[in-house]
Amino acid sequence: MTYHTREITTDKVYLVQNLRNGQVKIGHSTNVRKRIMALEASSGSPLGLLRTLDGGRKIEQWMHKRFSQYRGIGEWFAYHHDMLTITPPDSVPVIEKKVIRRDVRLTAREQTKKAKEFGCSTGLSNQDILFMIAHKLTNEDAAKVLSYLETEL
Repeated sequence: MTYHTREITTDKVYLVQNLRNGQVKIGHSTNVRKRIMALEASSGSPLGLLRTLDGGRKIEQWMHKRFSQYRGIGEWFAYHHDMLTITPPDSVPVIEKKVIRRDVRLTAREQTKKAKEFGCSTGLSNQDILFMIAHKLTNEDAAKVLSYLETEL
């Protein structure tokens, strides 16, 4: 009789640092090594593993919230020394984001529509506008859209 064993995987929160610009990604994966290799391949930058923690999405969200003042783009953050030592509490609440994200997507669609009505040829997709809203970027097109919305809404 042959038994097939399946590797037991647990979700880990990882902190990896871009060795070129110092930014730190906080994410989670069941295979951290494979995830880092994929991130390196997609970014073209060497990455160094700072640490891993037991836990999945809840711990990752908690870390994102804890270091939100250092947030850059997406799940990338400016390095802070506490990232190496901080320990999440034993009981981490689930952070609900679905309603917020739905509202932001709606806002992005509305902004695109309003920009087109206004004649602001942004050439930006809803995703681009969502990105600007989420990260408060200020390029010329974003300024036009936001300026219009501030006066009209």
